[in-house]
Parts: sequence; C-alpha cells; structure tokens
Amino acid sequence: MRALWVNARSALVLAWYQALYPGLRLGRRVRLGSGVHISVTRGATLVLGDDVVIERSCQLISEGRLSIDSGSFVGTASIIVAAERVTIGRDALIAAYVTVRDQDHRIESGQPYHRQGLVTSAIDIGSNVWIGTKATILRGVRIGDDAVIGAHALVTSSVEAATLVGGVPAKLLKRLDQNQS
Repeated sequence: MRALWVNARSALVLAWYQALYPGLRLGRRVRLGSGVHISVTRGATLVLGDDVVIERSCQLISEGRLSIDSGSFVGTASIIVAAERVTIGRDALIAAYVTVRDQDHRIESGQPYHRQGLVTSAIDIGSNVWIGTKATILRGVRIGDDAVIGAHALVTSSVEAATLVGGVPAKLLKRLDQNQS
C-alpha cells in the first residue's frame, strides 16, 4: 500500500512540475522522493530518462541543459545545478549529499563577489559511474564511463574511464579491471 501511495504522489508532483516548466521532459517510470525541488528557467531544459529515481530532498536546477539518462539514481539531498550544461549517463549511481555544479562566482578585486557574475563550464558524467556520499563535482569536469568517485572527494579535474579516484582534491587511486566481479 505504501508503494502505491509513493508512486501516486510522485506522479502528481511530476505532473505539476511538467505543467509549471515546459522545458521539463520525463521518461517512463520516473520517481521523485518527498521534498524534491525542481526548477527550470525559461529556455532551459531538464530531461529525466526512463526509470530515473530522485530520492527525497534533492534539488535539480536547470538554467541551461540538465539531463539524467535512463536507469540513473540520485541519492537523498543531492544538489545538481546546470547554469550551462550537466549530463549524466545511463545507470549512474549518485549517493546522498552529492553536489554537482557547473559554475563558480567570478573573483576579481574591487567589486562584491555577488555582483561579479558566474563562470561556467559544462560537466559530463559518463554511464555506470558511481559517485560516493558527499562528493563534490566542479565545473569543467568530465567523468568517464565506469568510474568510481570516493566519498567526500572534491573533483576539480577530469576522471578517466574505469578508474577509482578519491581525496581533496581527487587523485587516481586505482585503475579498475572491467572483468572483475
């Protein structure tokens, strides 16, 4: 009975967001947890593929293009902001409290930071990527397919496919053997 209620509530919230934001495109069987906040500014797009699950209290904000491909999972209270472009591939696993932002504030002297505007650079996260709890992905990063990002990592530069990175800033810890189980 609880599963029916959760699915019905999710469908109602998604229908409301679709009516509110013409740039929101949804695949089949998308599920939202409670307290999810979605914002799609005029002219922006947010695409959620088939079977995407967004857990409770997440924020998905698109001022540009944000897409999360089929079968992907975004954990509790994660924040994904696309001022320019953020793409997340198929079957990505994003743990709780992850932050993905494709922008920074400019930092020039002589003017308050909040008036200086933003610097943006697209983020591409490949397919079958696992991003651990409380990791942060910064602008301009490309994460290759099958990569693993350790918990609490700060990813400031691109990550090769089939590698494990961790730390602050994130560094290569291991190359992953695709034939391991």
